[in-house]
Amino acid sequence: MLAGVVMNEVIDSTDRLRRKVLIGMCINLGLAALILGIANLFLFAKKSPILGILELGYFVLSAWMLMDISKRPMRVWFLPCHTTILGSLVILGSASHNLEGVLFLWSIALPTVFYLALGKRLGFAASAVFIVLEMWVVIPNLTDTLLIPAKVFANLSLAYLCVWVVSHTYESSREKSVNELRYMALHDPLTQALNRRALVHSLEQKIVNIEYLLMLDIDDFKQINDSYGHESGDEVLVSVVERLQSICGEDYVYRTGGEEFIVALSSVLMKGQCVNCVTNRIQLELSGIVVQTQVAPIAITLSGGLVKNDEMCSYNQVLANADKSLYLAKNSGKNQVFYNQEPLDTRHCAEQ
Repeated sequence: MLAGVVMNEVIDSTDRLRRKVLIGMCINLGLAALILGIANLFLFAKKSPILGILELGYFVLSAWMLMDISKRPMRVWFLPCHTTILGSLVILGSASHNLEGVLFLWSIALPTVFYLALGKRLGFAASAVFIVLEMWVVIPNLTDTLLIPAKVFANLSLAYLCVWVVSHTYESSREKSVNELRYMALHDPLTQALNRRALVHSLEQKIVNIEYLLMLDIDDFKQINDSYGHESGDEVLVSVVERLQSICGEDYVYRTGGEEFIVALSSVLMKGQCVNCVTNRIQLELSGIVVQTQVAPIAITLSGGLVKNDEMCSYNQVLANADKSLYLAKNSGKNQVFYNQEPLDTRHCAEQ
């Protein structure tokens, strides 16, 4: 359910990086393109009018992109478009001038640009495609140069490869760190279940159609901690999460408090069954189980509060209603589920 979902602050860190990369490209490379475009049209001894016009076009595009992102979020196609045009200009520049013009040296900087702008997978693909095309242009020119062809080829290849490897390593490390932060932001460190922030994010963003929320709480958990120790209490928590996940799936189980859990009941999870029957089955399969801890076997029961996820209510109101139902279940003898301020009606569930 939350696969691929990123907490806002984690998304923003990558978006801000991509935005800064685009701004840097627009300003620095755009100005460089303006200077080179004028030089290719009017100043260089060997003029390249086509390349000059394209470079001036690149400057205009950079200026427009810079103005556009100052007014609105960055468009998805800006960076792929920008990097494609930049790589094409470098290849065309290498083809238009002999090697003494050293325009091919621009190619060494491109792997870093590709990875920063496009990410690891697209950056790798762009770097591979570019070096093949660049070498296809450069190698024929090695026979018509005052430079030593073997040294030009070796130094260009090795320098590009070095920058490519460093860029790939950096982006891989950055991507791994972002994924770790994403996981930490969404998961409980003890049980590895999804946490309250993940639940709130799902409810706010309406990632899936959550029809009901089942709030469960381990009965007399404080007594378990006091009698057997907190380590045994942790083992109980982990065991409950594992049992819930085996019944409902990892994407629907949240640990939202000390001994409090929530199961998000969607139409996918219920599979056409009535919510009373699904809830009753979950509660029965958990209550009365014996957790084999390192200290002693511990029998547990759970109380629950079931609430319909009303889209007209805020997620705080929905959670508060679930908590009220749970409170009623606790005060009415425990080891049961309340729904609409009454014990869950399970009279017809045995028939399904």
